[in-house]
Amino acid sequence: TIVEKHGWDVQPVFNKGYISFKTGRLVFVEVDVYWTGKGCWLRFKFPQNPEESKIANPCTDLNAKWDGYFKRWAVQIPTADFDVSKLMPYFEATAAHMNL
Repeated sequence: TIVEKHGWDVQPVFNKGYISFKTGRLVFVEVDVYWTGKGCWLRFKFPQNPEESKIANPCTDLNAKWDGYFKRWAVQIPTADFDVSKLMPYFEATAAHMNL
């Protein structure tokens, strides 16, 4: 819904264990399919760790981690009814990084 609302040219690709939203071969956002007792992960593509950039963390209470190898910022979504629009600064920063 967020991708459609903003008109970002990305397509969902269903993989084993996760769904990636891609523009060409580049991953925009990934969503884990598997739900654990602690939630699932939403991963954003960034050029650097958001904690070292000007991207404000909109949800400091969520578990998050940086994967430097894949350059992804992962945020753990705690419940199925979590409002992911709270993470708009991450979506927007990723879209800007990818020139969408």
